[in-house]
Amino acid sequence: MNTPFFSVVVPTYNRSHILSRSIGSVIGQTFEDFELIIVDNGSTDDTRAWLHENYQDDRIVYYYQEGTGTPASPRNTGISLAKGEWVCFLDSDDKWNEDKLHSLFSAIEIDDTIDVICHNEFTYNEMDDSTGRMLKYGPATSNMYKDMLCFGNRLSTSATSIKVKFLRDKQLKFNESTDLSMVEDYDLWLNLARKGAHFNFLSSPLGFYTVGESNMISNSALFCLNLRNLLKLHVFEIQQFSSNKPKLWRLLKLRFDLCGVRYIESHPLKKVVQLAKIFVKHPINFSIMVGGFFKRKLFE
Repeated sequence: MNTPFFSVVVPTYNRSHILSRSIGSVIGQTFEDFELIIVDNGSTDDTRAWLHENYQDDRIVYYYQEGTGTPASPRNTGISLAKGEWVCFLDSDDKWNEDKLHSLFSAIEIDDTIDVICHNEFTYNEMDDSTGRMLKYGPATSNMYKDMLCFGNRLSTSATSIKVKFLRDKQLKFNESTDLSMVEDYDLWLNLARKGAHFNFLSSPLGFYTVGESNMISNSALFCLNLRNLLKLHVFEIQQFSSNKPKLWRLLKLRFDLCGVRYIESHPLKKVVQLAKIFVKHPINFSIMVGGFFKRKLFE
């Protein structure tokens, strides 16, 4: 096979029962110049045999590795195996529109200075096979690192593609520490921005983010804990735009409280009460954070 333009990386672990969702959406692309790298992160459900039995396509590359517990390691393995100019990430329970890669290729042809591309997505409920609301990402700003650190993640893994040369030149990859599991993607986006990557956001919804039993974000307590770890790492050890690190940390600590409100599985009134308590605790920072939220909305 000639060198492909796109390398699509799909990490998987015991997902043979739903893996056809992601694989089918890649194989069915109208733009066919790609390789599909499936990195099996220690599956015990005969994923290899299932894949061989159901797909005979020489664009598919299967790689098995011992399980690591998080998708960071298999994604990094996929990056190391990639032969394409661009690497696209797709979680094994998500899926793409058939014109996704064609849309990316067209955007790259228009502007070859782009290093990172992200598009909008619809939510997909696997429990009742229904499409939900649109998830909007971005916007790109002149100080992307600072804005993403202060006001939140602006990308989604299954909607993001990165120029391979940029990743390798800057020696960037997903952080494999268990302290950052479930937020390792946010960490990479921050580091891409910090290293000067040129971001481009497409307004078209070109994929589907799965909401359901197979989604790892269901472990909300771990997500909020590791979000804290991530922000603390960047505030005290990485960022250089603020010399007053304790003040910046006080602002960002509000995010943990808001994170907890997001995952309250109860009557909406309880969320309102919790938000009121947060406001009393962080009146100034709460206003700054909400102001940043509305600032982002102005770009949508």
